[in-house]
Amino acid sequence: MLKKVIIISIVCFISCSKKNNTNIGKDATHFSEFYEEKNVQFENLIEFNSGVPRMMNIEDSTLMMAFQGSGQKYFLQNYSIKTGELSEQYISKGRGPGEILGMNNFGVKGDKLWINDYTAKKMTLFDKQKVMSDFLKSDFKEYPYKNGRPFYSILTKDLKCILTGCETSKYKIQILDLTNGKIIDEIGLLPEHSTEIPSSVFRQATLAHSFLKPTEDKIALGYNYTDVFEVYDLKTKQRKIVQGPDNFDSHYQILDKEWFYTKKTRYAFIGGAATDSFIYLLFSGKQYEEKNAYKGKYVFVYDWNLNPIKKITMNIETQQICVSENDKMIYSYDEMTGYIVKAKLM
Repeated sequence: MLKKVIIISIVCFISCSKKNNTNIGKDATHFSEFYEEKNVQFENLIEFNSGVPRMMNIEDSTLMMAFQGSGQKYFLQNYSIKTGELSEQYISKGRGPGEILGMNNFGVKGDKLWINDYTAKKMTLFDKQKVMSDFLKSDFKEYPYKNGRPFYSILTKDLKCILTGCETSKYKIQILDLTNGKIIDEIGLLPEHSTEIPSSVFRQATLAHSFLKPTEDKIALGYNYTDVFEVYDLKTKQRKIVQGPDNFDSHYQILDKEWFYTKKTRYAFIGGAATDSFIYLLFSGKQYEEKNAYKGKYVFVYDWNLNPIKKITMNIETQQICVSENDKMIYSYDEMTGYIVKAKLM
C-alpha cells in the first residue's frame, strides 16, 4: 500500500508541474569571452566574528556590512579602513520606530542612510552622521510602499526611488516619489508570458539585482537565473542588453502555482557593485541544487556601454563584494577564514 502511495505521489508531482524557461535576452548581443581575464588574491584585513555579511557597501573609507540571518538582532556594522576599527552593530530588527524587519538592499545618498525594508514594505531614511557615528536612530523617516513591494529600491536625489522587481508592475523599472507615494514613471516592459504562468512565478523567474550609476542617469540589471545583463538610460529610456559568456536562460517549473527549480536552473548574478566607470557583477554559474550555489568566485566587469571588459577569478567563493569608487580595490568576506579581505584591482 505504501509503495502505491509513493508511486501516485511521484506521478502527481510530475503531472502537476510544468517546466518553463524565460528568455529575457531575445534581442541581446551574445558573447562568449571577455576582453581580458585576471586572477586576484585577497589578503586579510580583520577577523570578523559578528556573522556572515550578506551585503557590503563602501562609503568614503568605511566598509558597511549588512546581515540577513534569522538570528541577527542588528542589520549593520562598520569597519574603518583608515583606523582598522569595527563599530558597534546598529539598526535593530523589529517592528518598532526606526527598526527594520527585513533588509533587501541599502545605501547612502547625501546625508541619508537608506534601507529598503522588503518585509515591512517601506523605505526608511536615517540621518547618516548620527546613525553611523553615534548609532542613534532618533532622526529617521519611514515611507511605506503604496503600489506593491519592490525587490530592490534605490534612493536618488530629491526623495525619489528607483524600484525594480515590483510584484504588481508589468515594468522592470519604476520611479517612485517618496513625498507623495506615487509612481511617476515606468520603464522597460517585462517580456510577454503565457497567462498560465502566475505573475508571482514570472516575477521570480525575472528577478534582477539593480545598480545605479553614481551620476544617476543609468541603471543596470543583472539577472538572478540567466546571464543576461542590461543597462537603461533613465533619461532617454533606451536600453542596451548583452548575454554571456555561458548564454543560459531562466529555467523553472510551476508547482502548485509556485516557482520551483529544475535540473537546468542555474544561479547567474548574485550581487555586485557600480562605479562611474564600471559595473562589477558577482557571478555564480552553479546549478541551483549545487553546494554553495549562492556563492561566486567570478566577477564580470562591464563598462556602462556594456562592453565585457574583464573576467576576474578570485581565490575565494563569496556572497558579497564592494569596490572603491576609484576602481582600485575590491573588498569581501571570506567565510572559510572569517576575515574581511581586500585585493588590488589595478
